[in-house]
Amino acid sequence: MVKCIVIKNKKFVSKTVATQLLGYLNRNSIDQLILSKKIQSFKINGIGKSLIPYEQIENHPRFNKENATGLLNSTRLHLN
Repeated sequence: MVKCIVIKNKKFVSKTVATQLLGYLNRNSIDQLILSKKIQSFKINGIGKSLIPYEQIENHPRFNKENATGLLNSTRLHLN
């Protein structure tokens, strides 16, 4: 089950979900995009995961809408 995290009406995904949405085989490619500042990432101490704004993933040329529909229609975690 994949989760989309919503904070103040903005969607965020983990590196693992971003990897799947962009069609990469592993997270090394996502780490490279972060290092080259093509996408942003930040860490929330409470959950211990790096989060990436879904909007940035959606705007990336490798974004696959078919994958997104299946992955993000699952349970969402809302944080205020």
